[in-house]
Amino acid sequence: MLQRDQANVLLSKFELTVADLLAEVPNLAKEDVLMLIGSVSDGFAKPLSDIDMMVAGERRPDSDLVLRESDRERAIRRLETGHEINVEYWDWGRLKEVADKFSATAYAINNPNLTDEIIIFDEEEVRIIHYIINGLMLAGDKPIFEDVFDKDTFCDYLVMHDTTRYLASAEDAIGQIMEGDNECASYDLRQGYEFLIGAEVASLGHTHPAIRWRMKLLQKARSELGDEVYHAYRSYLFCGPDMGRQEIEKALKFAQDRLGAIFMRRPKVFAAAGALSERMKFVTSFEA
Repeated sequence: MLQRDQANVLLSKFELTVADLLAEVPNLAKEDVLMLIGSVSDGFAKPLSDIDMMVAGERRPDSDLVLRESDRERAIRRLETGHEINVEYWDWGRLKEVADKFSATAYAINNPNLTDEIIIFDEEEVRIIHYIINGLMLAGDKPIFEDVFDKDTFCDYLVMHDTTRYLASAEDAIGQIMEGDNECASYDLRQGYEFLIGAEVASLGHTHPAIRWRMKLLQKARSELGDEVYHAYRSYLFCGPDMGRQEIEKALKFAQDRLGAIFMRRPKVFAAAGALSERMKFVTSFEA
């Protein structure tokens, strides 16, 4: 199915079409690309969800809908249906910078001896990469840097990033338990599990830049993970404030098992993580 056809199917629940959205951003230049992004293209939209789009181009489209805000352009307006429509504008030069960083990171992931050269993307960059990979093109000659941004590499990056963040949080939780502060240990563990879930779902090919969507992604991956793993994740994600040492140890053991499963799915990340662990030593148990 063509991307515009997919978009029409997704927009139908809002009684909207691609033509309706194109009318909101008129006079696009030939080199511009217009994409449907956000919860609609991700398949998570509800009846009251916003309609999000992005424009990639060399100049600001001739429309009062796209307005300047900080270092990018964004505007908000309501359609006749009552739905809020948001449009972001991204300059080709800025997108080229992100594409170059993505290419360098992909090369480093594929070469474990170069893991210290992996570039850490900021939140905005992760968001735009997700948009480009998961969005649906509504107008334009060709996808944005289609020879650069591939989902498999993006998932590998997220697995590496989120497993590292999990290990840092787990180390903090162990330290808090040893200091006798169960409340802070429980908080650190819950924060760590948000990243562990991010790595797990990314290893299965599911991504979203916002942590608040972790539970939604976990629900999406439930059939792939199985009910036992799904419910275990839920219990640790919503753990109480007074987990003791024994409960923390149980959570750490479960996490180690999940890391093994994650790396089995992503062998390139496993090789890169092994090289990285030679330089970054995390405490992963009370015996360490």
